[in-house]
Amino acid sequence: MNFMKTFFLTFGLLVSTLNFSQKIIINVLERQEMICFRKTTLDSVLFYPDSVGYVDSTHTTFKINLNKKTSKYFVDKKKISVLPIKYEYLNNNILKVNIIQEDLNYGLLINKKEKSVLWFWFADYKTTTKKFIKYNIKNMK
Repeated sequence: MNFMKTFFLTFGLLVSTLNFSQKIIINVLERQEMICFRKTTLDSVLFYPDSVGYVDSTHTTFKINLNKKTSKYFVDKKKISVLPIKYEYLNNNILKVNIIQEDLNYGLLINKKEKSVLWFWFADYKTTTKKFIKYNIKNMK
């Protein structure tokens, strides 16, 4: 009887661990860059950009692993980088992922409810966003 209790307890813990495993894959097919030439909010860049770039259709992929705290970045299926991340939930639906690379302040805002993504980069002299136009998100729990 003790064996069965131990087995089911171990099995339950294993299943609950698998449920909390979180990997997010974002395939981006089209994006558009928007810039404000000052440090400002993301809303300000989206609504009042100083510069709007062309629609870029280079296929890029972000593979975010929240358990390992890593971000893999691919361009046309070629791995470009593997970088550490920090993340936080701004509320129940918004996940902010900071990609850690030298002194740069950039990352992704992922709206889990609406399944939307916004790339951001804050610098001393400008704020940049990349609005994803055509994309898909996989493995989002």
